[in-house]
Amino acid sequence: MADHSACHVERKRTELVGVAGSILASTIDPVVGCRSVAALRFEVDVAEGPVFHPFISHADDMDEFPRGDVRSGFSAAALERTDQACTRHLQEVGPEMQEACRRIIERFSPRKTE
Repeated sequence: MADHSACHVERKRTELVGVAGSILASTIDPVVGCRSVAALRFEVDVAEGPVFHPFISHADDMDEFPRGDVRSGFSAAALERTDQACTRHLQEVGPEMQEACRRIIERFSPRKTE
């Protein structure tokens, strides 16, 4: 059972690094990415580490920005307002998010052995 648990944690760490890299590369919606990192923290054995604090804070701040299928329940005018607010928010927190992503990658990337 310990091997399965260790394998699960390692897979989730790899996923976490991938999400952080995707945020940096702008290949994932940063709101979705931030929410993913905040959720994945429970899967990598360090849920309360300070490396996650920006993601926890920003994910909470971004609750009002609908993503995915949820958007279909909003009017076009409401989506325009929330999308504009989201753009402003992301411009404001972008540098902090990028640095937080780099810390995630540094902290959770597999160590190369020589």
